[in-house]
Amino acid sequence: AVKAVPVQVHIDDVYGFEQREAELVAELAVPDPDRLGVWLHGMGGCGKTTLAKLLFNRLAPHLKYSAFIELQHGERIGSQQLSVLLKQLGAAGFNEASPAGLLLSRLQEYVCNRVVLIVVDNVWTQG
Repeated sequence: AVKAVPVQVHIDDVYGFEQREAELVAELAVPDPDRLGVWLHGMGGCGKTTLAKLLFNRLAPHLKYSAFIELQHGERIGSQQLSVLLKQLGAAGFNEASPAGLLLSRLQEYVCNRVVLIVVDNVWTQG
């Protein structure tokens, strides 16, 4: 079985997140086959990464499949990042040198009909 690796969060960084964290954990604990994801968005510095790490650390140990990656500023998800996600989720039988499109298809196949937690931090959009 794949083990969730805790993401480091300093206790000084989490003051004031208890209520929002509890609300999100309670919401995510209710199975919803129509939920494709939860997006945390807002101004830089408002605590999205800290909250994402808290949620990951709380939820991942209870799930068989979980992964957490942090993108660098402006970095897009490509073959390297998809390979990391597949490895963290415990997928086997894929070629890390494959094009991103093939790895994305493999990821989609792998997570189909599974309960998974995937956190991709620092996703940037233009505009």
